[in-house]
Parts: sequence; structure tokens; C-alpha cells
Amino acid sequence: MTTAWQPQAIGTTLLLDAAVDAAGDIEALVGRAGAALRQRMVSEPAHRIFIGFERQPGWERSWRIVDHLGITLRVAVSVGEEDPRQLVGKIDSSIVAVCGDAESPAAREHFAEVFTGCVRACVARIIAGSSACDDWTAATSTRLAS
Repeated sequence: MTTAWQPQAIGTTLLLDAAVDAAGDIEALVGRAGAALRQRMVSEPAHRIFIGFERQPGWERSWRIVDHLGITLRVAVSVGEEDPRQLVGKIDSSIVAVCGDAESPAAREHFAEVFTGCVRACVARIIAGSSACDDWTAATSTRLAS
């Protein structure tokens, strides 16, 4: 049995996978930070989420560093079903990169470069001994043109 949202969901999942493939070394970067902290890296496949107060459906792929006390770092790429062309990259709860035209290979590639650069800088801070990226993300977040 199929539901009304299924064809759209499949399209946005494929689009999300394309963005994550372009940022392929995110998992390696987060894994390196986890190893430096002697914590475990968990990679979540694309899964259904609900975005904002309106609870709009969407999809997300995330990577986390965890220990027995909870989550130390969370990196995620998400796309909403209302506007599947907009990709959002987050570090913890801060938006650090937005791609307004995910249908364009050049825009996705630029998004991947910016997002990977933000994650790389955050991981460098963690390895250097700073345990949080909150102050860093506010100063360096990048919004990409639509």
C-alpha cells in the first residue's frame, strides 16, 4: 500500500543522498573527532523528521559523537518535503550552510565544500581541546545563494 507522500519522499531522499555523497568525508571527519575524544561515532542513515513549529515533513542524515553521558557533537544534513531543493547543514543545533537550489550539481558541490569546511574547522577545535563548537558556529555560519 502506498501513501500520498511516498513519491515525493523518495525524491527528497535521493536528493539528500546526493548531497551527502558530495560531502563524503563528513563521516571520516566526525570519526576522527570521536577518536580524539575516545568516544564512539554513530552514523544514522536518512530518516524521516518533522521540521519547525509547523511540523513539516522532511528527511535527515546525521553523524554523532556519543559516550555514556550523551551526545558530544552532532552533524546533520536535512531537506524538507515542502521545498526539496533546499538543503540545510547543521553542527549541533546551529545552521552552518544552506543550499537553495539542490537540483543544481554546482550548487550541491558548493554546499558540500562549505559544509565540509565548517565541519573540518569544528573538528580541528575539538582535537585541539575545545569541547564545544557553539561559539564557533555562530561566527562562521555561511548562507549559500539560492
